[in-house]
Amino acid sequence: STINLDMAQTVIAALKLSDMKLMDSQIDWVKELLLSSRYPTELLKQYLEAYFETAKLHLDDGGAPIVEWLEQLLNSHALD
Repeated sequence: STINLDMAQTVIAALKLSDMKLMDSQIDWVKELLLSSRYPTELLKQYLEAYFETAKLHLDDGGAPIVEWLEQLLNSHALD
């Protein structure tokens, strides 16, 4: 639940500031959290895929930047 809350707060900040680069540090933080807890980093990709699908369904045009950012991240293989 901590990750969900932090993601939501970072998404809101990124959208308000029109700076999706804020999300990069969030992703780095989640990766480190998973690694330090000895969870496979594949969980992050699965989480972001689910977040992406949910964002596409529930966000209006104002959320387009985050949907586009998630799509680019998932397609970039940066999480592999």
